[in-house]
Amino acid sequence: MDHQTRQYSWPQLMEGAVDWPTVMESVQKTSRVLVVYEDSLSWGYGAELAARIGETHYTELDGPVRRLAATDTFVGYAPELEDFILPQTGDIARAVEELHAW
Repeated sequence: MDHQTRQYSWPQLMEGAVDWPTVMESVQKTSRVLVVYEDSLSWGYGAELAARIGETHYTELDGPVRRLAATDTFVGYAPELEDFILPQTGDIARAVEELHAW
């Protein structure tokens, strides 16, 4: 399974420091996108990334732009709650497999 990873921090996103040409090159190469982030699924910066990629490169995608994020709830500070609310390694692996099977 071919994949590429791009990592951005919230300050980079706020400053507009996303390297869009490189992101779009990855979209063209892999034809699939999974945006993973620890913010809430709804109304987070990952939604903006997914929307922009979907709008500009929808003809080059072999499936929908997928997002994996925290549940739409308050973050619990107990470790068990954080593990439930925030995306974990197993969640990412399942999302990648689902997207690859699309």
